[in-house]
Amino acid sequence: SVFKPCVAAAAIENGYLEFCYNCNGIANIDGLDFRCHNLSGHGTVNMEQAIKYSCNTYFYNLAVKLGADKIYDIAKKAGFEGVEVALDETGEVSLESTEKDLLEVKRQAEDSGIELYSIASGLYWDYWLNDDDTAVREKAKDIVKKQLESASILGCESILVIPGTVNAEFAAP
Repeated sequence: SVFKPCVAAAAIENGYLEFCYNCNGIANIDGLDFRCHNLSGHGTVNMEQAIKYSCNTYFYNLAVKLGADKIYDIAKKAGFEGVEVALDETGEVSLESTEKDLLEVKRQAEDSGIELYSIASGLYWDYWLNDDDTAVREKAKDIVKKQLESASILGCESILVIPGTVNAEFAAP
C-alpha cells in the first residue's frame, strides 16, 4: 500500500488519470490470481476511489499497463532508493524468467537509479512449504530456488519467504 502513490503518480505522468477498473476481489493477470483485501470487490473504481479504498486489484492492473520502467522513474523522483520486486508465475520477474529477462529488469532499474534490494512472492499463499500435499511443498521449494537464483542475477540482498500459514481467510485452503 505504501507504493500505491508511486503507481498513481506514474499513471498521472503518463496519461492514465482516467483509468478505471472493475474490482471483483480478484484480478487475473497472465493467468495468476491476485487478491484485493476486499474479497467481494469494490466494483468499478477510478483512481481517486482506488486510493480511498486502497484497492489492490486496481493498482495491480494499472502497474501492468504502465510497465516497470515508468514506475521506477517515479519511485526515484519520489525519493525511493530501492524497491522490492515480486516473483510471480508469469511476467517480468517470474518462474518463467530467463537470465536475459532478469538482466533487462535489472537494467531498467539501474537506468532509473533504483536498487532492487529484495524479492518477495505472493505465490506462497497458494504453495505453502508446510502443506500436507507433497506436490504443493515441492512447488514451494521450487519457488524458493527461483527466488534465490533471481536474487543473485538481479543483485538483490534478500528474499522474503513465507513458509506457511495457520489461518488466512483470503488464502487458498
